[in-house]
Amino acid sequence: MKSIGFMSENTAAYALMPDLVSHLSAHHRRIIPLRFSSTREGARTADESMGDRRVKVLAVYARRPKVTHAGDETILVKLNSLLFASARVGAGFGIPVLAGVPLVSSLLHFSIGVPCAWFLLEPVEQADTEFNLRLSQPREVENPVSGVSGPLTREEIADVAASKCREMDWMLAAEGMRSVRDTEQGYRGPFGAGYTPFFLAMTAKEGEAPTTA
Repeated sequence: MKSIGFMSENTAAYALMPDLVSHLSAHHRRIIPLRFSSTREGARTADESMGDRRVKVLAVYARRPKVTHAGDETILVKLNSLLFASARVGAGFGIPVLAGVPLVSSLLHFSIGVPCAWFLLEPVEQADTEFNLRLSQPREVENPVSGVSGPLTREEIADVAASKCREMDWMLAAEGMRSVRDTEQGYRGPFGAGYTPFFLAMTAKEGEAPTTA
């Protein structure tokens, strides 16, 4: 029987963003959540407001859990080829791409603060793919796929930010976010544009040495 969704990606993002920030806040002085716009966050005024502050950037795609019936023990997670194309673009800027999904199987049990599962997408060619997660064992993927690491622990998420994110000035960060976001332009379906990521721009804690990942 076909699995169907019960929320949008935008709804899922309301739980995913604070969950991810909670995993990273101990390691960064400031974390700025963004829905990047070239005429807002990418404009000259935004650049001026950041001054000489250097940032690391994570790109994040919200995934909506799918079920056969509301309240199922297992959810299905789908990763479209667009997400891997974005990971390939992001790799050129030092912007890794994560995908996250709230661990719920009905809208009634969804809220900010629910557990979430996180995956690192490798910058590889990959067709649309999907796998199952059992809510009672969310650290285990029932049918794992290549090019995907996870579900990630809190420590592994922090390590992605530490080892795979390149520190850069705001102008380069804006160029990178614009390029990752615009990957969808080549993946428009019959109902319009594809998926749009949100971003986290992270600054180092005081006293930390700059990195050149």
